[in-house]
Amino acid sequence: MNIEPATLLRLQAIPNIAAVKESSGNLAQIAEIITQARAGFRVYAGDDSIALDVIELGGHGVVSVASNEIPAEMSDLIAAALAKNWPKARGMQQRFAQLMKANFCESNPAPAKAVLALMGKMSDTLRLPMLPVTAASREKLATIASELGLLANATAAK
Repeated sequence: MNIEPATLLRLQAIPNIAAVKESSGNLAQIAEIITQARAGFRVYAGDDSIALDVIELGGHGVVSVASNEIPAEMSDLIAAALAKNWPKARGMQQRFAQLMKANFCESNPAPAKAVLALMGKMSDTLRLPMLPVTAASREKLATIASELGLLANATAAK
């Protein structure tokens, strides 16, 4: 559920509320929160695909799904953005954009877990009511992961 900026700005005045994961996707709303929040209040993107935009507005990072699959790369991407190295950050964002989008081809976390299973990092097991991705989605995810070189050292998950 979206928390309207006016409500969030009242909540952020409470000292032990230190940050928000902003997942509305509404950059105008995110900018309003960033510009009006108290000093030290942190705003994190709730979606990998808009992390750079949120950081450029003054945000502090991302609560990332893709970091489960590409942790070092996402760390580098966010560090580059926070350092205002936009060419590097945007280049990395473009490189991983398809993966970031594909992670939501079905209900999260099923796609990311499918990629991790393809990488040999874990078994593709979910608890109900979550279900594994469809065969078509798995094929799409496998293609993207392969093109990114994520399957090069894959071994069967235990």
